[in-house]
Amino acid sequence: MSHIESRILFESLLFPPGIIILLVVLVLMTATIRPRGFERLLIVAVLLLWLFSVPAFSLWLMAGLQGEYPRLEKVPADADVIVLLGAGQSPGVSEYGRKGQLAPRALERVRYAAFLAHRSGLPVVVSGGSPEPGEPPQAVLMRRVLEDEFGVAQVLTETRSTTTYENGAFTLRLLRQHHFKHPVLVTHAWHMPRAVAVFRHLGVSVYPAPTGWVRPGRTERGYYAWFPRADMLEQSVMALHEYVGRLYYWYKYFRHSGSGVRLALLRYGVLLTTALDGRSRDAVRNAG
Repeated sequence: MSHIESRILFESLLFPPGIIILLVVLVLMTATIRPRGFERLLIVAVLLLWLFSVPAFSLWLMAGLQGEYPRLEKVPADADVIVLLGAGQSPGVSEYGRKGQLAPRALERVRYAAFLAHRSGLPVVVSGGSPEPGEPPQAVLMRRVLEDEFGVAQVLTETRSTTTYENGAFTLRLLRQHHFKHPVLVTHAWHMPRAVAVFRHLGVSVYPAPTGWVRPGRTERGYYAWFPRADMLEQSVMALHEYVGRLYYWYKYFRHSGSGVRLALLRYGVLLTTALDGRSRDAVRNAG
């Protein structure tokens, strides 16, 4: 079993709705043995399903992830390359007649990287390998979109990585090969702290260029914020994935070095209770 398959299995069982289904199965198995325990577990399962499905809680989870780095006002003068991290793809032959198609979140990143490339004239390095044997690497799909649809002329590809850490490690070799020293890093706002920590751990100082902030709209405020929705459940799972990813990276890569300290400080006490500095708090308020 590959690490991607292991991760999917882990998240399917321990993240909603999998963990809730397991609770319900446990309830059914113990209903005749301990009726009182049956009632309590059933209540817990229902409450968890509701909690992770309401905008109020889902947006609260996301707010703790995306406040550290504000939007990039201007591409720094000494920046020499844009690094774009992949964000998934759809397998099989697409309606465009090609095998593989970028996922919506990947297209969000591609669009912003193209915007920065046109404003700055910088080349773009795209990073992302193939999720399945026989499928094209994400980097190849991103390069096609950048060149064919956004008219970006200079695109380099890193096609081996399947994790954020591998994004950093394999991209670093490409940066050194082409003598790039000051990359602008493009990824989602909620993913940016972990990505920045990886690059800094590997000795690369980047200019964060986050995109795709999750913000409450009209139907996520007021009493709407407490109505369960399927898309909010998916968003909560995405946030949990990032929190667990931060903790895992801290344990596996960063705990013996100073570069992982900030990564381990998780907002709002979801995994670790701590306080961010004033600059981070202000950034969260501004982003929200």
